Amino acid sequence: MLMLKENASRLRAEDAALLVVDIQKRLLPHIANQEAVAAAAVRMIRGASVLKVPILVTEQYPKGIGPTVPAIQEAFEPGTFRAIEKMTFSCCATDEIVSALSQIGRSRIIVVGIESHVCVMQTVLDLLALGIDPTRLILFVQSMVPEHTELTWILTCLTPMGYLNRMTQFKEKSQKNVT
Repeated sequence: MLMLKENASRLRAEDAALLVVDIQKRLLPHIANQEAVAAAAVRMIRGASVLKVPILVTEQYPKGIGPTVPAIQEAFEPGTFRAIEKMTFSCCATDEIVSALSQIGRSRIIVVGIESHVCVMQTVLDLLALGIDPTRLILFVQSMVPEHTELTWILTCLTPMGYLNRMTQFKEKSQKNVT
């Protein structure tokens, strides 16, 4: 019988929290592939809800940038949506968010957001500074600059040779091409 070894890098619901960063009314229309981005964020929220993963939502200066888009709000059970207002780029520069993350006590933070070159980046840098292990940080990001999104996608799709060398299919195909 095959048995999976315990994998320290495997994401488990009881270790995770979801942080939804600034998916707001006046920002989203400027994001490349905005419908797909919103739909992916909604799927993450619904999946986290089913798995009982705590979810925090932030809004950057909602008086000026507007509220969280309706699709995100509607992904929550009726009456349960709550956004934490922030006036800084980093979520971690807001005491209420840092306090909420501490109270949740999860070792893995899944960050979903737009504006990857500003708020998401600043938040992730601060999470690292607060001691979150970078191997335990998962990102889904989108930006107004399509090249930022493309570069993020390319860099997260790289597979280390060590992983490939353990795959039977890769070994067989790579050995066929050796002259």
